[in-house]
Amino acid sequence: MVFNVYGVFSWMHFRWAGQDGYGQYLEDVGYNPAIPLHSLPKKPYAGTVITYTQDWLLLSPGVSVLLPLSPLFCLKLSFQGSPFVYCAARDSHITTEAEYRDYILWGLYLEPGAEFGFTFHRRCSLSLSVSYRVTDGDRGTTLRRPTGPGQNTGFVELNAQSGAAVHVLNAGLSFKIRLQ
Repeated sequence: MVFNVYGVFSWMHFRWAGQDGYGQYLEDVGYNPAIPLHSLPKKPYAGTVITYTQDWLLLSPGVSVLLPLSPLFCLKLSFQGSPFVYCAARDSHITTEAEYRDYILWGLYLEPGAEFGFTFHRRCSLSLSVSYRVTDGDRGTTLRRPTGPGQNTGFVELNAQSGAAVHVLNAGLSFKIRLQ
Protein backbone atom coordinates (compact mmCIF):
# COMPACT_ATOMS: atom_id res chain seq x y z
CA MET A 1 0.00 0.00 0.00
CA VAL A 2 1.31 3.45 -0.95
CA PHE A 3 -0.08 6.62 0.64
CA ASN A 4 0.52 10.04 -1.03
CA VAL A 5 -0.11 13.62 0.06
CA TYR A 6 0.13 16.27 -2.66
CA GLY A 7 -1.00 19.74 -3.72
CA VAL A 8 -3.16 20.68 -6.68
CA PHE A 9 -3.44 23.89 -8.68
CA SER A 10 -6.12 23.76 -11.37
CA TRP A 11 -7.25 26.25 -14.00
CA MET A 12 -10.42 25.63 -16.02
CA HIS A 13 -11.49 27.93 -18.87
CA PHE A 14 -14.99 27.72 -20.35
CA ARG A 15 -16.32 29.74 -23.28
CA TRP A 16 -19.59 29.58 -25.18
CA ALA A 17 -22.05 31.69 -27.14
CA GLY A 18 -25.80 31.74 -27.74
CA GLN A 19 -27.17 32.41 -31.19
CA ASP A 20 -30.12 31.94 -33.54
CA GLY A 21 -32.98 31.32 -31.16
CA TYR A 22 -35.35 33.27 -28.99
CA GLY A 23 -35.26 35.04 -25.65
CA GLN A 24 -37.80 35.36 -22.85
CA TYR A 25 -37.44 38.15 -20.30
CA LEU A 26 -39.32 38.87 -17.09
CA GLU A 27 -38.85 42.61 -17.69
CA ASP A 28 -41.28 42.31 -20.63
CA VAL A 29 -44.06 41.54 -18.12
CA GLY A 30 -42.96 43.84 -15.29
CA TYR A 31 -40.62 41.49 -13.35
CA ASN A 32 -43.42 39.34 -11.97
CA PRO A 33 -41.75 36.12 -10.75
CA ALA A 34 -45.16 34.46 -10.35
CA ILE A 35 -45.48 34.24 -14.13
CA PRO A 36 -44.30 30.83 -15.44
CA LEU A 37 -41.34 30.98 -17.85
CA HIS A 38 -43.15 29.07 -20.61
CA SER A 39 -45.87 31.76 -20.77
CA LEU A 40 -43.47 34.69 -21.33
CA PRO A 41 -43.48 36.23 -24.80
CA LYS A 42 -40.74 34.93 -27.09
CA LYS A 43 -38.46 37.34 -28.97
CA PRO A 44 -36.75 35.71 -31.98
CA TYR A 45 -33.03 36.45 -32.51
CA ALA A 46 -30.65 35.84 -35.40
CA GLY A 47 -26.90 35.74 -35.01
CA THR A 48 -24.93 35.82 -31.77
CA VAL A 49 -26.89 37.30 -28.86
CA ILE A 50 -24.70 36.40 -25.87
CA THR A 51 -21.09 35.38 -25.20
CA TYR A 52 -19.88 33.99 -21.92
CA THR A 53 -16.52 33.03 -20.42
CA GLN A 54 -15.54 31.57 -17.05
CA ASP A 55 -12.09 31.05 -15.57
CA TRP A 56 -11.83 28.87 -12.47
CA LEU A 57 -8.74 28.70 -10.25
CA LEU A 58 -8.58 25.99 -7.59
CA LEU A 59 -5.92 25.39 -4.94
CA SER A 60 -6.21 22.23 -2.88
CA PRO A 61 -4.41 19.58 -0.89
CA GLY A 62 -4.96 16.01 -2.01
CA VAL A 63 -4.48 12.51 -0.68
CA SER A 64 -4.35 9.17 -2.44
CA VAL A 65 -3.79 5.54 -1.58
CA LEU A 66 -2.56 2.88 -3.99
CA LEU A 67 -3.78 -0.60 -3.14
CA PRO A 68 -2.14 -3.56 -4.90
CA LEU A 69 -4.90 -6.14 -5.39
CA SER A 70 -2.66 -8.77 -7.00
CA PRO A 71 0.57 -8.80 -9.04
CA LEU A 72 -1.50 -7.75 -12.07
CA PHE A 73 -4.15 -5.41 -10.66
CA CYS A 74 -4.13 -2.28 -8.47
CA LEU A 75 -6.64 0.29 -7.28
CA LYS A 76 -5.84 3.94 -6.56
CA LEU A 77 -8.32 6.07 -4.58
CA SER A 78 -7.88 9.84 -4.32
CA PHE A 79 -9.57 12.85 -2.78
CA GLN A 80 -9.08 16.61 -3.06
CA GLY A 81 -11.03 19.27 -1.21
CA SER A 82 -10.64 22.94 -0.41
CA PRO A 83 -12.43 26.27 0.15
CA PHE A 84 -9.82 28.04 -2.07
CA VAL A 85 -12.00 28.64 -5.13
CA TYR A 86 -11.88 31.67 -7.44
CA CYS A 87 -14.00 32.29 -10.52
CA ALA A 88 -14.03 35.26 -12.88
CA ALA A 89 -16.86 35.37 -15.43
CA ARG A 90 -17.70 37.73 -18.27
CA ASP A 91 -21.22 37.76 -19.69
CA SER A 92 -21.81 39.97 -22.77
CA HIS A 93 -25.47 40.48 -23.70
CA ILE A 94 -25.27 41.81 -27.25
CA THR A 95 -28.98 42.39 -27.85
CA THR A 96 -29.66 44.10 -24.51
CA GLU A 97 -26.34 46.01 -24.76
CA ALA A 98 -24.96 45.13 -21.34
CA GLU A 99 -21.87 43.43 -19.98
CA TYR A 100 -21.73 41.66 -16.62
CA ARG A 101 -18.63 40.64 -14.72
CA ASP A 102 -18.79 38.24 -11.80
CA TYR A 103 -15.96 37.77 -9.32
CA ILE A 104 -16.42 34.83 -6.99
CA LEU A 105 -14.13 33.91 -4.12
CA TRP A 106 -14.35 31.01 -1.68
CA GLY A 107 -16.81 28.16 -1.80
CA LEU A 108 -16.41 24.42 -1.67
CA TYR A 109 -14.34 22.28 -4.02
CA LEU A 110 -14.44 18.47 -3.77
CA GLU A 111 -13.03 15.86 -6.13
CA PRO A 112 -13.07 12.14 -5.29
CA GLY A 113 -11.48 9.81 -7.82
CA ALA A 114 -10.53 6.22 -8.51
CA GLU A 115 -8.20 4.45 -10.94
CA PHE A 116 -8.13 0.75 -11.71
CA GLY A 117 -4.88 -0.51 -13.23
CA PHE A 118 -3.89 -3.70 -15.03
CA THR A 119 -0.19 -4.49 -15.60
CA PHE A 120 0.09 -7.09 -18.37
CA HIS A 121 3.87 -6.75 -18.90
CA ARG A 122 6.55 -5.44 -16.56
CA ARG A 123 6.79 -2.27 -18.71
CA CYS A 124 3.18 -1.96 -19.96
CA SER A 125 -0.04 -1.18 -18.13
CA LEU A 126 -3.59 -0.17 -18.88
CA SER A 127 -5.75 1.86 -16.50
CA LEU A 128 -9.28 3.21 -16.29
CA SER A 129 -9.87 6.32 -14.19
CA VAL A 130 -12.88 8.32 -13.08
CA SER A 131 -13.30 11.44 -10.92
CA TYR A 132 -16.12 13.80 -10.09
CA ARG A 133 -15.30 17.50 -9.57
CA VAL A 134 -17.78 19.71 -7.71
CA THR A 135 -17.56 23.37 -6.81
CA ASP A 136 -20.61 24.71 -5.04
CA GLY A 137 -21.77 27.41 -2.65
CA ASP A 138 -19.58 29.96 -4.41
CA ARG A 139 -20.74 33.58 -4.03
CA GLY A 140 -19.34 36.92 -5.10
CA THR A 141 -20.05 40.32 -6.60
CA THR A 142 -21.57 41.27 -9.94
CA LEU A 143 -20.62 44.37 -11.90
CA ARG A 144 -22.62 45.74 -14.85
CA ARG A 145 -22.00 48.32 -17.55
CA PRO A 146 -24.00 49.38 -20.61
CA THR A 147 -22.31 48.66 -23.95
CA GLY A 148 -24.57 50.46 -26.43
CA PRO A 149 -23.58 53.39 -28.66
CA GLY A 150 -22.55 56.42 -26.61
CA GLN A 151 -22.52 54.37 -23.38
CA ASN A 152 -19.02 55.01 -22.08
CA THR A 153 -19.78 54.59 -18.40
CA GLY A 154 -17.85 52.30 -16.09
CA PHE A 155 -18.95 49.23 -14.20
CA VAL A 156 -21.49 49.55 -11.37
CA GLU A 157 -21.78 46.94 -8.63
CA LEU A 158 -25.22 45.36 -8.48
CA ASN A 159 -27.04 44.69 -5.21
CA ALA A 160 -27.54 41.02 -6.10
CA GLN A 161 -24.82 38.48 -5.34
CA SER A 162 -23.42 36.37 -8.12
CA GLY A 163 -23.13 32.64 -7.81
CA ALA A 164 -21.57 29.80 -9.73
CA ALA A 165 -21.17 26.06 -9.56
CA VAL A 166 -19.46 23.42 -11.68
CA HIS A 167 -20.04 19.67 -11.77
CA VAL A 168 -17.61 17.74 -13.98
CA LEU A 169 -17.35 13.99 -14.50
CA ASN A 170 -13.92 13.00 -15.82
CA ALA A 171 -13.18 9.55 -17.20
CA GLY A 172 -10.03 8.31 -18.83
CA LEU A 173 -8.37 5.29 -20.35
CA SER A 174 -4.55 5.24 -20.23
CA PHE A 175 -1.93 3.01 -21.76
CA LYS A 176 1.54 3.39 -20.21
CA ILE A 177 4.90 2.15 -21.43
CA ARG A 178 7.85 2.38 -19.05
CA LEU A 179 11.20 2.75 -20.76
CA GLN A 180 13.17 1.46 -17.77
